[in-house]
Amino acid sequence: MKRYHVTVSGILWNKKAVECFTASVNKRPWSLTPHAIRRIMEKFKEPVSIGQFIKALLLTAESAFEYKAEGGEIDRVGYKIPFDNARVLTLIVNKQKEIITVYPNNVNDCHDTLDESIYERGVK
Repeated sequence: MKRYHVTVSGILWNKKAVECFTASVNKRPWSLTPHAIRRIMEKFKEPVSIGQFIKALLLTAESAFEYKAEGGEIDRVGYKIPFDNARVLTLIVNKQKEIITVYPNNVNDCHDTLDESIYERGVK
């Protein structure tokens, strides 16, 4: 999987921390923020099927494209999940396995607009 933000895949990317975060959240049940629910209703013609897809989803560290750290610990991770031939679902998930936001992206979308100020270097 291409990293969404080139900088994260190089200087800032901590594979082990993302693997640990992903393993931890996979043990929890899914929940959605009110914002995520609104996004599903606004952006998808088939909101019920998106909910069913997410409910059955098991995250993988390989599908992660970015993360945010607070105090040396990963707080949230962005995942790009293959959905159909043309789209991936982009999910931002916190450590309680709550989806903060969700949106569709074209499968070929890979741009470099990273705001490095929100990332903490050297997360272990």
